[in-house]
Amino acid sequence: MGTVHVMFEDSSESKVIAVFGGPQDPEKTSWENLGEIEEDDDRYLQWLNPPIDNLPSARIERDRLISYSTLKINPLQDSVDIGEATDDDLSLLNKWKKYRSDLGKMETKQGWPDSPQWPVPPVALEVGN
Repeated sequence: MGTVHVMFEDSSESKVIAVFGGPQDPEKTSWENLGEIEEDDDRYLQWLNPPIDNLPSARIERDRLISYSTLKINPLQDSVDIGEATDDDLSLLNKWKKYRSDLGKMETKQGWPDSPQWPVPPVALEVGN
């Protein structure tokens, strides 16, 4: 194993925040918390392979489902607005609105963003959506 030249987050040296191709001269830089560690050191491996951040993908999925539900809500709401909605239309409209509202609250629910418990849509989502 080889040595890796690093900069730590702070003087505790618990987290690597930068890696260098060679040693840094402390006389020529204002950087602090420089050091050397072995390539198999867990702190270096953590820097090399950071944990996956699930927040962006969870938000993308939530926003996709909100957009899909909006596409289902709009024509039903149009029927209501022009006085052509049936009782079934009104019932389905309310279910879709409840679903969309639940999606909008996902970030406040347990498991977000790593293992979100998605609400159940009022009807099965179409394939590819």
